[in-house]
Parts: sequence; structure tokens; C-alpha cells
Amino acid sequence: MEGRANYLIDPIEEIGNGGYGVVEKIKLFNTSHHLCGLYARKLLTSGNSDKDVYQRFIREIKAQCDCLHNNIVQIFITNLEAQKPWFIMELAKHSLDDEIKSGTMTTEDKIKVLKDVLNGLLFIHDKGYLHRDIKPQNILKFNDGTYKLSDFGLAKSMTPSKSQFVTRVGEFYGSPEFFDYGVMAHGYSKQSDIYSIGVLIEHLNIDETESIIIKCKHKQLNKRYINVEQVISQISLLEEGL
Repeated sequence: MEGRANYLIDPIEEIGNGGYGVVEKIKLFNTSHHLCGLYARKLLTSGNSDKDVYQRFIREIKAQCDCLHNNIVQIFITNLEAQKPWFIMELAKHSLDDEIKSGTMTTEDKIKVLKDVLNGLLFIHDKGYLHRDIKPQNILKFNDGTYKLSDFGLAKSMTPSKSQFVTRVGEFYGSPEFFDYGVMAHGYSKQSDIYSIGVLIEHLNIDETESIIIKCKHKQLNKRYINVEQVISQISLLEEGL
């Protein structure tokens, strides 16, 4: 076990990995060895040797902690001084990607996903951030049935400071299928996150959503939804008609 403040951490198994981080399932104990519960811990695999990646990891933690909401995965403990910096967060049941592949979701389940994700994304935007990596792998389902947005590794402030990570010329981030290539011309915005929502709706395969998908993904920004509230309104109308 390893310690941090008044807690002891017992790693169990690796449950995910990405471009620069690994996620593991852990048991968390207090110093009296009382089990506090099961959690997830994300570790920066490169440690703090790559300064750009390390600073991005710090920004990831700050953005996720700034966005405290029922539909956003919560961070509880951090250690940026460790050889491999890490943070501890809520442990999910599984990802939306796993659930879609199972083929067991009902229309009501899919509408629930959209409502939860859109409420989380609305809060992220209201707090002044863009998520920039919305996809089924980054949407987690918890035991109470709630879906939450996770992985703020590409999150970006809409009011960047001098220390904000600057995207190199010709370099863009996110999963290709969910990426709005229009940002190469007009930059990242709330509408680039909304584009990803359109692709998500396609993956959920919900009847009567074609017009919503088209408006989420329209190449002309003046014909795309301006904000998340507009998408929520359309999903609410869809739900009423079911």
C-alpha cells in the first residue's frame, strides 16, 4: 500500500489506458485500515519528465475539479509530487461504449444518456471550458444509473491565460470520428463540442433524430445549434413524442 494524507491506497488492476495516462481500480483505506470504498486512479505514465504533458495533466485536474456536477466524474484526492503524478476519482460501472456494444439499451436508456451528457456539457460550458473529447469511451455509467462525462485531458478554457497550452499549427486533438474538422478553419468553440454530440447521437441510433444530428454537425456554423440549451430543448421535445 502507499499513503497519501490520511489515506492508504491499494491498487487492484488496470482498467484503462490512453495517450499519456493509465487508469486503475483501487481500494482506498483510512490510516486505521478501514475500507473507504472502491475508486479509480489515473496515473501520468510519463511522470513529470515531459513538462508539456505534466502541465496538461495539471490543467486536466483543475478543469475537472472546477466542474463539480452530478453528470461529471468527481476527483477526490491528487498527488502531483509523486514519481507518476495521479488523482483519485469515482469508479464507474462501465463505459457507454461497452453498453452500446452490448446491444441491450432501450430508447429510454438512450434518451437518459443524452440528457445526462448534455446537462454535464452545459455545466462545463457555463464554467468556461470546452471538453473537446466527447465520445462513448469518455461517458461512464454508475451503479445508480447516472451517466457522467469523464477525461478532461483535452479540456480547454474559453478564456485562456498566458500559461494555457497552445495548439501547434496543424495539430488538433480528439478522436477522429468525433472530431469537428471545421475547427481547422474556425477554431474550437461550444459548437465543436456540439458536433461531437451529433456523432454521439448517431452511435446511439435513436429513431427520429436525423434532423437533430444534421443540425449538430452542419458545416455552416450559422446553421448549427448555437448552444447546448438548444439541443436539450430538442431532446426534450423528442422525449415527449415517444
